Amino acid sequence: MALAGSAVAVGVAATQAHPTSRTRTAITRAKIVRRHVARAHADHERNVSRRNRVFPTQAIHVRRFNATAARAEGRRLTKGYRKQAKSVRKRRRNRR
Repeated sequence: MALAGSAVAVGVAATQAHPTSRTRTAITRAKIVRRHVARAHADHERNVSRRNRVFPTQAIHVRRFNATAARAEGRRLTKGYRKQAKSVRKRRRNRR
């Protein structure tokens, strides 16, 4: 049973549960941003379809999904993680 628990802990670390992890590379950040944009697009589509069912006359005036804004939002989300990782590294250096 202890092995299963340790395997779960490794899985969590691999999914970037701890933003200060050294494995958060540019590739990982790009994946996070890409998934954020995909999720935002799916949410937009779902909300638009719900709104169209309730207010069919507004279906003509629907705003298009703004992928640029979603990408910027995803970068802002990962920026906080990068800042946190840098501050942790700085604190560790100062302790030595």
